[in-house]
Amino acid sequence: MGKKGGAKNLPKSELKPQNRITLREEATGKLKTKPIVNTKSHLRIDHLKNLALWATTDPNIPSLSAFYGRQLAAVSEASGVAPDPSLITCQRCETVLHPGFNSTVRIEKNRSKRRRNKKFGSISQNNVVYNCHFCSHRNLKRGTAKGHVKRYAQQKLNHH
Repeated sequence: MGKKGGAKNLPKSELKPQNRITLREEATGKLKTKPIVNTKSHLRIDHLKNLALWATTDPNIPSLSAFYGRQLAAVSEASGVAPDPSLITCQRCETVLHPGFNSTVRIEKNRSKRRRNKKFGSISQNNVVYNCHFCSHRNLKRGTAKGHVKRYAQQKLNHH
């Protein structure tokens, strides 16, 4: 008598769907993965974003804000969605930083870079520092170069 179930024994390579790669991906060695975002995960990300923003402002519960920030980061990463650039999160505790409520913002001049680049004549950048009140982490964001507005205005005038 034969086996029950009627399943044929196939090699493991035939059971799994084969991932096809393009010639460009093969040449560069980089694989492009398209984020698969369905409406359910998109709505969940939006809801978690709203909860994280709410927890930073209205009740000002830092631990709840950190929890929702971590959940938002985990769900976004799992679904392959890029983080919202308008949200600034703490690099350590992943709390959504809201200046005035759970963080302070300072602009610092980059002194070490200024000294080092004096001989080259390049313009140093200012740093924007977000201090998280929950974990006391100093989140550093690179700013724009000093004098970038003047250069931009000169370029505009030269083109017209």
